[in-house]
Formats: sequence, structure tokens, C-alpha cells
Amino acid sequence: MSAGRFRSDLFYRLDVMHLSVPPLRQRMEDVPYLTAAFVQEFAARFGKDISGLTPGAEQALSAWTWPGNVRELRNIIERACLVADGAHLTERDVRAVPARDHAPGTPTTGTLAAVERDRIAQVLDECAGNRTQTARRLGLDRRSLYRRLERYGLDAYPLRGTP
Repeated sequence: MSAGRFRSDLFYRLDVMHLSVPPLRQRMEDVPYLTAAFVQEFAARFGKDISGLTPGAEQALSAWTWPGNVRELRNIIERACLVADGAHLTERDVRAVPARDHAPGTPTTGTLAAVERDRIAQVLDECAGNRTQTARRLGLDRRSLYRRLERYGLDAYPLRGTP
């Protein structure tokens, strides 16, 4: 306002209520509720019958400091639901976070990244290279699939039966 880039009368009209949302690490009691909502969302998206977490998985999530805030929690639950085999997410599922520092197309070191890459390659092969069908089967939008294909070096993935 003092620099003249924002009208003072408009500021006071908008400044009716202040909302302060502390970071997730300061409201750890929200982790179970957020986790339950994310599990429900991603289980439905991936067509899996996941009803919750094991006590070990809950403990692992409660022990984390959440530097990435709610978005980090959401991403971890999404990955865990993607690789989960049973009705509950295990400690292994929630701890298997891929390495973050790698260039597109280079091998990844995290176990979850390897599982995700292999699953995408498998579905891509089953869909004969059809990206739209692959995205649909994985519960992803096409843009997200294309980003993952690039990240894992699968963007030039051949169609089944092509040399």
C-alpha cells in the first residue's frame, strides 16, 4: 500500500479475518485424519481395497517432521497406495520414498521409484504403448503419466512387438 501498488480501501475490505494455518509439524494430531482422507482418495483412484494403515505405518508417519507439509504427506500416501499389496498400508509402504535428486531418464535408487517405474512399464506394455489407456489404468491424468514417463526414461518406450 505504501508503495502505491495496492489500494488501501481494497486492502481494508479484504482484511476482515486473519487465518493462521501452522505447518503440519506443529499440528501432528491432524496426521491421522489427513492420512485417512488421502488413503480413501487414492485407494478409489487406483481401484484398490485399502482400508487403513498398520500400527507401524501410523507410527512412522507420526515420527516424521513433515518439512514438505501436507503436500509431502499426500505424496507419500499416493505412492504407498500405488505399491500396496494388502488391505492396509504397511511401514514399508510409507517409508519407501524415491530418491529426489536424479535427472530424467537416469535410474532411480529408491525402492518405491523402482516399483513405480516397473509398474508403469508393465501397464504401458499391457496397453501396447497406448498412453491414454495406460494413464486411465493407473488412475493418472495423461500429463502426470507423461511426467513420470520422462522421469523414468520411459518416454521413448516402444510399442509391444516393435523392434
